[in-house]
Amino acid sequence: MYNHRKIPSLFVAALLLSVPAPAGWKKRDKDGTSAGEITGNELVNVLWREPTDIRSRNLYYGPGGEEHQPHSTFTFEKEDLDGANPKFVVRDENGVKWKVKLGVEAKPETVASRLVWAVGYYTNEDYFLPELRVKEMPAHLKRRSAAKFIEADGSMRNVRLKRYLEGEKKAGSWGWRNDPFAGSREQLHLRREAFAR
Repeated sequence: MYNHRKIPSLFVAALLLSVPAPAGWKKRDKDGTSAGEITGNELVNVLWREPTDIRSRNLYYGPGGEEHQPHSTFTFEKEDLDGANPKFVVRDENGVKWKVKLGVEAKPETVASRLVWAVGYYTNEDYFLPELRVKEMPAHLKRRSAAKFIEADGSMRNVRLKRYLEGEKKAGSWGWRNDPFAGSREQLHLRREAFAR
């Protein structure tokens, strides 16, 4: 029988795995080495670093802080068909690109990112908005499940916005068995938490 206490640990592990790899990572050769590859403590510091005083971290705004929170007019750019939940990309009036996620994962994903960030792991700049209106929304998105979340005027409720950072690129998908953190204390701790019985 499935153990419901594993759900939060699995969710946090999945969230960490969804964080894009920094652009500086190089793909490993078959023997696990590559010229210019980050090794040792440098690599671990990309995944986790000793947090500053946790009490001083603002869990309401997260790693982007109050100054990066979304608060302007948004215009639709394109639909994102990755994953299961409806998502699309918008741009605000300052030219900042955001990924909007709809559905039941929007709120808990934002909360989980704050908790993981507070203890020293790198996370995306995610923000939860109870209401959002997007200009130039198409009448229908390819993912039909989006229709139940979006009103005719482009307004929607309970959304997560992920800020695209300058120069950030998705380097690929994460693999538990073949990743640059294999054997690190931080990764072993994540595995124990995610797969504890």
